[in-house]
Amino acid sequence: RPFPDEFDSRLTHDARGVLAYASAGRDKNKSQFYITFAPCPHLDNQHTVFGRLVGGKDTLGHIERLPVDRDHRPHRDECRIASAVVFVDPVPEADRIFENTITQARASRASSSSPRRPAQPPESRPARAAPALASGPHSVATV
Repeated sequence: RPFPDEFDSRLTHDARGVLAYASAGRDKNKSQFYITFAPCPHLDNQHTVFGRLVGGKDTLGHIERLPVDRDHRPHRDECRIASAVVFVDPVPEADRIFENTITQARASRASSSSPRRPAQPPESRPARAAPALASGPHSVATV
């Protein structure tokens, strides 16, 4: 059953060895996996990044030197990925980088803004209701 394409703007084609896939079309769920040989920012939010090569750079260099067809794909008989090992889910790292960016932006804004009035002591603040937790199915992606 088709499901929506998934893009995470924090995961980008910013280096050699990015693992991603190109969808056959919007919500088609058919794809072609690829590994970048160099940064490819023009592919960001066009194709889904799901990891990075953490070893085997020599193998990537070998793949890069293989003869290719007119669509720049290695000839099928000369290149096959027999196995792969997933070491780390990249989303928590991207979340950490995003949170650091937000924290730095807030600190910068706070230091450049006009003086604020002092905060009210806790006992004089109005009570706030606790936020409700979202209900229903949640999407969790694992690589």
